[in-house]
Amino acid sequence: MKLKLNPDGSAVVQNGMPVYVHSDGSEHPFDAAGTVEALNRRHFETSKFVTERLTVPVDVALAAFGPSFKVEGGKVVAHDRNGIKVLSHARLGEDADFEEAIERLVNQYPSKDQILRAAGSSSSAPSQSGGGGGQQKKIGNLSGSREERTAALANRFPELS
Repeated sequence: MKLKLNPDGSAVVQNGMPVYVHSDGSEHPFDAAGTVEALNRRHFETSKFVTERLTVPVDVALAAFGPSFKVEGGKVVAHDRNGIKVLSHARLGEDADFEEAIERLVNQYPSKDQILRAAGSSSSAPSQSGGGGGQQKKIGNLSGSREERTAALANRFPELS
């Protein structure tokens, strides 16, 4: 697959995307942003930490933490809220892999207790508790109707509303 060039040597662009010529002669624009977004989504969908340890659906985790992941030098690299690259604790001096990075980002999240599943819990929904006792009242039900799920997510992630 080769980049299609104009006679002056510049890349041919269609709808803001560079056009590539395949071996069969067909020409197709390449959506780099869409490709990166799809790769990022795939990391979240296949993550053991996201699917087993978080109480929120993958798309909510992606909306909250996805912007922290960028492609640099051909690999996915995480940055914390301050823009500092997340480095591995297991492999000193190297970038954290996705699993290590997402766990560290979630642990830095101010409301992590509301999105982390309790140790040993296999339920996909967080426990519901009444108000009082200085605790925030839980509103909605992630296992309930669409309206209940929407209320639960809006309560847990007001910054996404």
